[in-house]
Amino acid sequence: MMIIKNKNRTGGYRKCYLPCGAMMFLYILQFLVFPRLFPVYFRTSNESTAMYYISTAVVILAVSWIAEPGIVRWIAGDMIYLFLVFLYSSDGAYGWNTGIMRKVHDWKLMGLELTVCAVMLLVFQCIAAAAVRIFRKVK
Repeated sequence: MMIIKNKNRTGGYRKCYLPCGAMMFLYILQFLVFPRLFPVYFRTSNESTAMYYISTAVVILAVSWIAEPGIVRWIAGDMIYLFLVFLYSSDGAYGWNTGIMRKVHDWKLMGLELTVCAVMLLVFQCIAAAAVRIFRKVK
């Protein structure tokens, strides 16, 4: 019996699930860890906003560098991230009023905040993918 190895699929499973796992890690970091470690800066402050954007950029750039996932895998990870934010957003962290675990809901504002978040994630992911491709071509 002859076993044929597909060279193109080395590490395929690790790379396939990496964006989803990274987005879950990003949610845990931004909405569960940071508000507990730095309660002085949360609800809204420039420092918390900087932590949000810097951690998002670093995680997305790291995943793009390691796995080079396609946009479909990123969107799957984004859906998980947005669903988790929809469920719980750490009592208004980053000035967001999302999260159905909160007592007061403004459904229109929640939809707008999640839409802006989704667009921001896709923009970061496209920029990271382009930067990784350019860097690898130059190198």
